[in-house]
Amino acid sequence: DENGNDTIDKSKIYSTDAIVCTVGRAVAIDLNQCELPGNAKNKHMTILFRKSPRWSSNEIELMSKETDNWVKQKYGSVQTSVTFTIENWGKKSVKILGDLNE
Repeated sequence: DENGNDTIDKSKIYSTDAIVCTVGRAVAIDLNQCELPGNAKNKHMTILFRKSPRWSSNEIELMSKETDNWVKQKYGSVQTSVTFTIENWGKKSVKILGDLNE
């Protein structure tokens, strides 16, 4: 549209490898490989945010292992993608629906 935003197709199914990363002071799932609409530079789904202290590498590793455990329990393997859909939610965000929302 005129604001540079792509139209969101609520029926399109996206998938991610559910890789845990940090974005500023948030721990998030990296969604850069998902080909989501819009022109944001660092597409992600925030899991946890805290002002301080910064997340330690041990805390991030623990969250990554727990994410892998969840994927393995849900799908039988960590070598699979987690699916989700999106819909409009605010000016610069989308709402994540589906398995990734769990």
